[in-house]
Amino acid sequence: MRGSILAIAVGVCCAAVAAQDAGVLRQSASEYAQSRQAAGKGFILTPEQAAEQLRKPARPTILDLRPAGEFAKFRLKGSQRLSLDEMFAPGTLQRFPRNRPILVVDDGSYEAVEAMVLLRLLGWQVFAVKGGVESVVQQVAAAAHNAPASGQGLTDVVEGPQTDAAANHSPSPGDSPKGAEVPKPPPVPLWVFAVIGGLILVISGGVLWFLVLQPRRKARPLLDAVKLLAGGGDAALAKAEALLNQALNAGLKPEYLTETRFLLAYVKARLGRYADALLVLKDSEDTSVEALYLQLWLTVKEKRWDEAERICFEHTPRLAGFLKGKQVVGIVYLELARQAMSRDQCERALHCFKKVKELGVFPDQVPEQLADLEMVLAMSALFEDKEKEKAHVARERFEAAHKSAEASGQSSLLPRIGLLLCEWRQQDRPDIDSQLAAALNEVKVEAAKSKDPSEASGMLPAITLWYAVSLFYNWFRRLPEKKGLPVKEREALQRRLDTARETMPKDGDPYLLGGLVDYYCARDERQRQAAVGSLRKAVELGVTLPEVLYLLQCEDRLAELSKHRFDGYLALLRGYLADSSVPLDLRKELHEHLLKFERFKRLEDLPAEDESAIVPSLHDVAASCELIEERMKRIFRGYNDDKKRNTVEDLLGGLRKSREDLNRTVGELGKTEQKLMRVAGEALLPEEAEAEAV
Repeated sequence: MRGSILAIAVGVCCAAVAAQDAGVLRQSASEYAQSRQAAGKGFILTPEQAAEQLRKPARPTILDLRPAGEFAKFRLKGSQRLSLDEMFAPGTLQRFPRNRPILVVDDGSYEAVEAMVLLRLLGWQVFAVKGGVESVVQQVAAAAHNAPASGQGLTDVVEGPQTDAAANHSPSPGDSPKGAEVPKPPPVPLWVFAVIGGLILVISGGVLWFLVLQPRRKARPLLDAVKLLAGGGDAALAKAEALLNQALNAGLKPEYLTETRFLLAYVKARLGRYADALLVLKDSEDTSVEALYLQLWLTVKEKRWDEAERICFEHTPRLAGFLKGKQVVGIVYLELARQAMSRDQCERALHCFKKVKELGVFPDQVPEQLADLEMVLAMSALFEDKEKEKAHVARERFEAAHKSAEASGQSSLLPRIGLLLCEWRQQDRPDIDSQLAAALNEVKVEAAKSKDPSEASGMLPAITLWYAVSLFYNWFRRLPEKKGLPVKEREALQRRLDTARETMPKDGDPYLLGGLVDYYCARDERQRQAAVGSLRKAVELGVTLPEVLYLLQCEDRLAELSKHRFDGYLALLRGYLADSSVPLDLRKELHEHLLKFERFKRLEDLPAEDESAIVPSLHDVAASCELIEERMKRIFRGYNDDKKRNTVEDLLGGLRKSREDLNRTVGELGKTEQKLMRVAGEALLPEEAEAEAV
C-alpha cells in the first residue's frame, strides 16, 4: 500500500516538475538529490524542536498523516488530517501557501519524511517530525510541567478526549516503539532500476520537447519583441509590433497569449493608434491592473467618457494604487463633472467632484463648497446663462448659496463674489470697485488665518487682476474723454498691477494691461518704449493676442527703419537737390549749409541749370511737397529727441498747409482760366452763339 502511494506521489511530483519552465526542469534532479540528502540535516525535527515551534505565536501549518481513528483521539491544535493519497490529489496542495512553514507528523512511521521530501521538491517549506504525534504531546506536557510560569499548558497545544492519556503514556518493555528501526526490505533487482531509468529518460525527453522546447520556439517572436521594447527606443516600435502580431498566430499558451496582446496594445498606444490598441485589449479579456490602467488611459485619449466611467466605477480601488491611476481617474471624473454642469445636472456634477476630492488630486479644479448644492447650481447658471435677461437666475442661486453658507456657519465669501460677478455682467460700466476692494482684503485675511494657505489664496490672483480691470470702468465714469490719463490715476493702476504680479508672477496679464495703457497714453517716447517692453514681457509669459503680436511686429519694423533714418534722408536730399522744380537759389543755399557738416562733405555738386528743361507746373510742385512730407514723416517716426521731432512736425504742418493752399489756388486758377476761355470764345464767335441759341 505504501509503495503504491509513494508511486502516485512521485508521479504527481514528476508531472508538476514537467509543467515548469526549462530552467526549473534542468535543476529538478539536483534539487531532488539535495532535498533527499538534507532530510537528515535540518528538515527532520525532534519532538523537542517541534514542541518549541508549536509554542511560538506564529505557528506553522500542521498536516497529520495518521488514520482518522487515531486523529479523533488526540491531535495538535489547528492540524489538518490528510493521508498520502489525499495529499497528492489534484487541487489539494494549492490550499497551502508556499511561503509559510508546514509541519508533517505521523504515527511514528516514515510517512512524514517521505511526504516532506516530495513537498520540498515541489517548492513548499516542509519539516517532518520523527517519533510520532504522541512523542510531541509528551514533550509539550513535560515542558508545561517544568515551566508553569510560561502561561502555556498542554490544552493550549493539544486537543482531543485522550489528550491526558497520550501525555502520560509510557511504552512497556515488550512494546515495539513505532519510531524503532524497521527491518530492511529485500534488495530490489538492478534490472528494475534500469527499466525505470529508461522510462524516465524517454518521458523526460518527451516532456522536454512538448512542454519546453516547442513552447520556447513558439514564444521566440514574443521574447524578441520584449527585448526590443526593453531598449526604450521609439524606432523599434514598428518592428516590435510586427513580432507581436507574429506571436499571436504562433499558438502560444493562454497566459503567454494574454501577455502578447497586452504588449501589442501598449505598442499601438505608443504609436498613437489608440482605437486599435483598445480593440486589442478588449480581445485579450485581461483583468490585470496593468491592462485596466492602459485601457482607462486609452479611453481618456479617445474621449470615450462613458466607457471610462464604467472602468472607474468598477476598478477605482485597484487603479488608485498603480502608477498615476489616481490622476487618470481624476481626469475622468472632472470631465464627467464638466459635462454634467453643462447639462445642468448638478447632482451628478457633485458626485463626480466628490470622487475627485476623495482621490486627493487636482484640488484647484474642485469647487471648495461642494457640500452646498446651491453654490454649484449658481456657478452653473452663471456660466450657462449668457443672456442678460437670464442673469437673474444666477443671482437668485448665489443669494440662496449665501443664505445657506451663513446658516451652516461656513464662509460666505465665495457666494458674495458670485453676486459681484452677476452685477459685473449685468452692467455695461459696472461700479463695484469698493466691493472688490473689500472682498480682496477679506481673501487676504482668510489666507493668513487658514491652516491651508493655498485653499484661501487660490482666489487671490483672479481677484487682484479683476480689481485692476475694475479701475478702467471707474475711469470711464469719472474722466473726460480725450484728455489723457492723469499721473495719479496711472500710479493707482500701477499699485493694483504690482499686487497682481505678486500673486501671479508667471502670468502675463498684468504686464499686458499696464503695457497697453502706457502705450496708448504715453507722454513721451521713453514712456512708449517702456510700454513696449511691458508688452514683450507679457508675450514671454504666454500672452498670444493677435493684436498685441501685430503691434510688436510693427514696433520691430519701426526700430529697423530708425536704424536707416540717415540713409533715407540722404536719398531724399539728393532727389531734392536734383529736382528742377525747386528754385535753384534755394537748392544752392541748402547745399552750402549742409557742406559745413562732416557727414555731408562728400555730397555731390549741384547739377548745372538746364534752360531748355520744362518748367514744372503747380501740380508738380504740390506733388513734390506731398512726397517730401510723407518721407519726412517716415524718417522721423520714433525719433527719440522730442524737441527736434516737434520742430520737424511743426515744419511739416506748415508745409502741409502751404500745399493745401496751393492746391486750392491751382483749382481756383483753373476754374478762372476755363471761364475766361469760354467767355472769350463766345465773344469772338457771336454768329454761332446766336444760331445755337435759336
